[in-house]
Amino acid sequence: MGAIRRNTQVLWSEVVLAAGFWGRLQGLLGRSVLHDEQGLLLMPCASVHTWGMRFPLDIVFLDREQTVLACREGVKPYGLEFCRGAWATLEIAAGSIARLGIAEGQRLEWSSISTESTAA
Repeated sequence: MGAIRRNTQVLWSEVVLAAGFWGRLQGLLGRSVLHDEQGLLLMPCASVHTWGMRFPLDIVFLDREQTVLACREGVKPYGLEFCRGAWATLEIAAGSIARLGIAEGQRLEWSSISTESTAA
């Protein structure tokens, strides 16, 4: 689990990183909703499908430096989206791109959030 920031602003606080084959294959299938603070970061990934999805998504394609290459808003179920040169794909709730002002050229940063508690 991790978070995605733009500068110091946390945009999504519950982002799952899918870096393995099975995680990327499963994606968001089986989910009935994606909340505003949630996302799925697929890496490496330059294309996604929404076959079998139950809700529309916003999709952000990123390069290796996590710079936004392209944004796709309101991608409906049973679609296919791709971006030449993308290294990672961020799937987020529909409406997030407009609500947060995500645009090409912006740099986003994913960072892991430790789930371990520390003893006092």
